[in-house]
Amino acid sequence: MVAGHEYGMKQIPSDDWWDFQIEDMATGERVDTPMNSK
Repeated sequence: MVAGHEYGMKQIPSDDWWDFQIEDMATGERVDTPMNSK
């Protein structure tokens, strides 16, 4: 993450689990790592 940037959290529904991703509001770039990668 970059200081001074605004970040948003987005829910990603799946069949059997929920994932959250954090993205940079300015660029839309994902800045986290998936918690449950298949």
